[in-house]
Amino acid sequence: MTAVQTSPEARARRPRSARFRLDVGEWLVLRRALVRAAPWGAASPTAMAADFRPEAFGLAPEAPLPESERRRAWALLRERGLARYVPPDDDLDALVVPFAAALRALAEPEVLADVRSWAALAGTTGTIAWSAGRTVALSRELRRLTPARDGRERYEHAGAVELSLAADGTLLEEILLALPLRDDDGRPGPAVVIGWDAAHAVAEALRAGQGEIVPHLLDLPAESLATLGISARSLTGGAQLTVRCPGGGHRVAPAVGGSGHPDEPVLQGVWLWTPADVVELLDAAGSEVTLRRTSMRGVRAGLLSTFTGLLNVEEVL
Repeated sequence: MTAVQTSPEARARRPRSARFRLDVGEWLVLRRALVRAAPWGAASPTAMAADFRPEAFGLAPEAPLPESERRRAWALLRERGLARYVPPDDDLDALVVPFAAALRALAEPEVLADVRSWAALAGTTGTIAWSAGRTVALSRELRRLTPARDGRERYEHAGAVELSLAADGTLLEEILLALPLRDDDGRPGPAVVIGWDAAHAVAEALRAGQGEIVPHLLDLPAESLATLGISARSLTGGAQLTVRCPGGGHRVAPAVGGSGHPDEPVLQGVWLWTPADVVELLDAAGSEVTLRRTSMRGVRAGLLSTFTGLLNVEEVL
């Protein structure tokens, strides 16, 4: 397997975004200020993102930081030039105006994408929000732990939180940065139905619109790849993407057969990687999964088509 990479083109475009590496305390005071400012309060999409809650850092949900640590975190934000003063309570008003304005995309997102990707030694988990022309991305690294006795690979989160702010769209760019990019030499193929007794777990995760789907698929029978016309004998990683529209914006169309409820995904994408190919999960039901051989070019084209159906092209790119 290979570590997570980004393409030269993506790296060249990164100056369009301001990026910060926050420690746990800095993120948690910002998160609490965002939750207080959000119209949904504690039920805001950002608050519900499990990988960025206090519990995900091993801290109490209601009062994760003692007062001394809370003040230290605000002091660090002030030293970075992101906060104007250390407030008596966590408050967006204490931040410099441009920074606070950009963060509000997390408090009131029109489009919210959750991305998880896995590779050999590392991966990422992220939340990307778009609102009123601004894109805000949160991400945490995943590090592979020593395999357990059952042989399954497990990951733990790194402590730091990466924060990216952009005022000119870049929604698709941020999503692609969270995927384990690789050379694009895969060849598209037809959809293939594969019998697999464990498919019910994948189907349940798809219906729920949440949960870790890729780890289940990494246990696919080895002959599945040959059925797709792929010569590789094993998978090297994967990624899953869930997109919701919490604000219920008028430009957002519900998924086919969907109710359009804000909690219902408008897109769920799941992809697996081999050294030379990309495999897309199309469906799962009962004891069968439907897979298709594709490419990174195909993944990008599909995402671009979906997001330009939700937003304007200049807001996506």
